Amino acid sequence: MEDSIINVLANDNFIVVNRSLIKILGLKETIILGELASEYNYYKKNELLDEDGYFYSTIENIEESTSLSAYEQKKCLDNLSQYNIINVVLKGIPAKRHIKLNTLSIINLFTNHLETSFQKIKKLDCEKLGTNNNNIKNNNKNNNIFKKPTLEEVKQYCLERNNGIDAETFIDFYESKGWLVGKTKMKDWKACVRTWERNRNTKKEDIIPNWFDKENSAAASTEETEEMNKLLEEMTQWVRLLLKSSMIIENV
Repeated sequence: MEDSIINVLANDNFIVVNRSLIKILGLKETIILGELASEYNYYKKNELLDEDGYFYSTIENIEESTSLSAYEQKKCLDNLSQYNIINVVLKGIPAKRHIKLNTLSIINLFTNHLETSFQKIKKLDCEKLGTNNNNIKNNNKNNNIFKKPTLEEVKQYCLERNNGIDAETFIDFYESKGWLVGKTKMKDWKACVRTWERNRNTKKEDIIPNWFDKENSAAASTEETEEMNKLLEEMTQWVRLLLKSSMIIENV
């Protein structure tokens, strides 16, 4: 496991950088770490690591491989040391820079980054899901908003059902009602058309919609009857006068 993580970081013949580490450590630090991983592999393969796992690393070698100056190298190594990814010590006579890679710290670094990334992805998914749910709710809410039908729509629907409902009467009636059914806002005008249709088919008197003012209709019928009665009475009187006149003429 420990060697595997080093192999991932190794950059033999190429400068290989791990994108995840760039976000955590920075570009130059990631390049230096990749170069150190390559040096580690070389020393390990040739059994040149000391008993504590340190290997000799010169400023010149790293500069040749990465083009990073001595100052840039020191700054990057200090940063990597703060993350406990490497240990830098001076060993030997004359003293030379030796470096040890702390593979467990590197593994933890990757693991923590993956967990953080997973949490971010999960948060984004939850936010996206929440947005979608809100959109669905808003869409359902918008779908429940009643839209008044046009005269042509009512005509077409009545023709399709062949119910004989007069579309203009339907529209005028509900316009006068503010498109209320009783005291409730209408939700489905087609359902109202079907209700009119059932009422029409149930009783003959329902040919006139049940909203028709029957009291006024009855009053109007009474007035017409009275007028007819007056006309009949006048006609009867005229007939009597004619008959009476004809009897007088005959006697003469």
